[in-house]
Amino acid sequence: MVDRLGFVKTLEAILAAIIMMSMYGIINDFITKQVGAYQRDPTFLMNDFIEMLAKNNLINDAINNYEYSEMDALFYEYFLKSIYYYFEPRYYERIKVKSEINKTYPNISFVYHFPFGIDENSVRVTGNEYELPTKALFNWYATPIVFLEDINNSYVEVNITIEASGIDNKTLMYFVNDKRSILDVHKWTKVDQDMYNATLVLFVPEVKKNVLTYVYAAQNDSMINFTYPSLNKNLDIQYYQLNTFKTTTGLVVFTPENVSSTRDDTYYIEYTLYSHQDDNYADIKIVNNTGITIIPELDYVKHGSSPAYATTKGEYSVKRLFPKKGGFVELTVYGGYS
Repeated sequence: MVDRLGFVKTLEAILAAIIMMSMYGIINDFITKQVGAYQRDPTFLMNDFIEMLAKNNLINDAINNYEYSEMDALFYEYFLKSIYYYFEPRYYERIKVKSEINKTYPNISFVYHFPFGIDENSVRVTGNEYELPTKALFNWYATPIVFLEDINNSYVEVNITIEASGIDNKTLMYFVNDKRSILDVHKWTKVDQDMYNATLVLFVPEVKKNVLTYVYAAQNDSMINFTYPSLNKNLDIQYYQLNTFKTTTGLVVFTPENVSSTRDDTYYIEYTLYSHQDDNYADIKIVNNTGITIIPELDYVKHGSSPAYATTKGEYSVKRLFPKKGGFVELTVYGGYS
């Protein structure tokens, strides 16, 4: 009998080896052509290297998925050792605003999930190429819950402890496989300023055992006031929780342009990874989302990874635009001779 599993694994190994050899050949060919590199401006060298990586589709997925450890590995292994480098990508991702009536709204808000490495002072909303008054609050915490069996379209009751200060029980959200589901709060007890006990009913659409799901909660300055559907459990199941941690999810508040009930208005949310900007947010304290629906095109929990070696921001820089799902990215790479 043919060992099909062994054949498939062997084929996968051969294909992976071919891809790696091809990538090595492409990059090695680039490096050998950099004759007299020390006599060239680092800007040209960085631009040529990025052009080569982009042309051969070696960094496009990393940029789309916020995986800057992957790009960092390529630079570290194959770029000129005499040049240090630093990544600073700025993302532009679309959001839609729908209104029930034609109206000028003073301030509206929405929850947005940013990837790892977000500069919390860098968020802006733009419409028609103009930057709008914007404020972002990064005060969301997540408590992981792990179920010990597979679940499919069931309502599950859990008792969890949320360890964070000033949490508001009108801000809770539940996420399964990075997508928002629904929950109901059956009991809420404040143990002390930094601890809350909650009895919740969660709707779990589908999740495998031992996969992390998350209950999100925000501090009480978040300007959020969710209402919850009435839910009752229909499944008893074993589970456990992990420690609460701070997330990269934020509440984005902005002052929109005139909105219309006859069209969907498109805006862009902009933000930068791995930068260190000053806090220049608008002083917005009140929001009113009545009659408004805001739909981020990329409405899911984002992840990503940070570079380990790209730590020095040099005096030279190159910029390049990359298309991505839901918008585009302006990648700036800084560098200089070490």
